[in-house]
Amino acid sequence: DKELFPRIKEKTNHYIDEYIRNTITGYSSVSITERNYDAKQKNATYTLLPVWMLSYNYKGKDYLFAMNGQTGKVVGKPPICKKKVGLWWATFSLLIFILAYVGVMLSGGGL
Repeated sequence: DKELFPRIKEKTNHYIDEYIRNTITGYSSVSITERNYDAKQKNATYTLLPVWMLSYNYKGKDYLFAMNGQTGKVVGKPPICKKKVGLWWATFSLLIFILAYVGVMLSGGGL
């Protein structure tokens, strides 16, 4: 717990900054000129949670995933094939274009 506290403090400070920025509305910019956070460690309690880890190698790169067994939340970055993503977007865009074109033609708008 003593080794982890600086990391927790850093994440908490970042969260507080973001929270404050998101609650201030109606201004074009927000500038924090001074801030004072005080975090003190009181006590630590360890809890064993069901966590499943998956590690695999794909095309020479290692990928790691973790899943919380209670909530089902999964953390990790999957491998992404840029060609497949591009093909998916091209197909989706073409489908939307065709549907829009048919909609205009059926409404009598013509081109």
